[in-house]
Amino acid sequence: MPVIDGYEATRRLRALGNNTPIIGLTAVLSPEARAKGLAASMNEFFEKPLEPATLKDLIDRYPAR
Repeated sequence: MPVIDGYEATRRLRALGNNTPIIGLTAVLSPEARAKGLAASMNEFFEKPLEPATLKDLIDRYPAR
């Protein structure tokens, strides 16, 4: 993202009280990146590409509100 990264965007959304599920995606998943995403209050954190079946399972975990 050009101005802020996904970690900061997640922190800002959570600070505003937004509890919409957030799934972080990265090109290279490391234990540090995963920990940083979860610490920013992302609900899930995965490496791209995400298989369609995995994406469907993720969406099914978070029912529409």
